[in-house]
Amino acid sequence: MIMYSIRARSAKAGSEPAQWAKQVAQLVEKRTGIHTDVATRLAGTQDIVWVTRYDSLAQWEKASHALLEDSEYQGMLKIAQDRGLFVTETVEAALWQGL
Repeated sequence: MIMYSIRARSAKAGSEPAQWAKQVAQLVEKRTGIHTDVATRLAGTQDIVWVTRYDSLAQWEKASHALLEDSEYQGMLKIAQDRGLFVTETVEAALWQGL
């Protein structure tokens, strides 16, 4: 199993970053058919993490390419950037292999 995570620190107080995070997760699922878990950190900084699970690297690559070419997904990323929802320097993506 392959897991893909993206973590970002909210730059704004309130619910706007979390609402956006849930909306983009729903769009990812709609476009790729892959369920996306979204979570916020319970203590400390207000980080949000998205996690998806794939059967193979090939499946992850296919989903990633589909999102890169999807205008609605790209528009959602632009909204987050334009509204300053996340601290850009904290965005971290990682691929994980299940044991």
